[in-house]
Amino acid sequence: LPRLSHGEDRLRSVELPPFVKACQAGVASVMISHVIYEAWDNEFPATMSRPIIDGLLRREMGYDGLVVSDDLEMKAIVNHYGVNPAVVAATAAGVDCLLACHSADVMHGAIDALVEAAGRYESLAAMVAGANRRHDTFNKIYTRGPVDSPDQSVIGCDEHKRIAERMFSYAENDE
Repeated sequence: LPRLSHGEDRLRSVELPPFVKACQAGVASVMISHVIYEAWDNEFPATMSRPIIDGLLRREMGYDGLVVSDDLEMKAIVNHYGVNPAVVAATAAGVDCLLACHSADVMHGAIDALVEAAGRYESLAAMVAGANRRHDTFNKIYTRGPVDSPDQSVIGCDEHKRIAERMFSYAENDE
C-alpha cells in the first residue's frame, strides 16, 4: 500500500494543482487512488478517506462530479482491507463509482455488501443517494439517453467473414 509522506505544503504545491485545475475546468469525473497521503489521512488511502474525498475534494475544492475508485481488486486494497469492507468505506468517504474489474463474483459480493450496509446505516444510504444523483447528472450531460441495442443482424455477414479471414491469414504468416 503506497504511502506519500510529503507535508501538506508540498502536496498542495505539487500533487494537488492538476486536480484543482481539472475541477475548475468542470471535469466530469476524478479517479481516486489507493495511496495514503499521510498529511491528510494517515490511516486510510484516498480511496477510503473521508477527509480527502468529502473534505478536500468536495467541500474545499467544490467538486460535485463523479468520484471513481481505482480497481478495488488491486493488492493494495485486497491485501490490507478486503474488497467488501473497502466498498463500504469508500462509499462512506464519498466515492460514487466503485470498480471491481476482474471477477463478476467479487463485483456481485461487493454490491451485496454495500446494499446490506446501506440498509443498516442511514448515513451510508444518504451517500448512495448522493452518488446516484451524481450518476444521473453525469448521464444526462454526457450520454444521449438510453442506448439502443445495436443491430446484431450484421454479425457473420460476408464483410465480417472476409475481415476474419484476413486476420487469420496474417496470424498464420506471423508464425
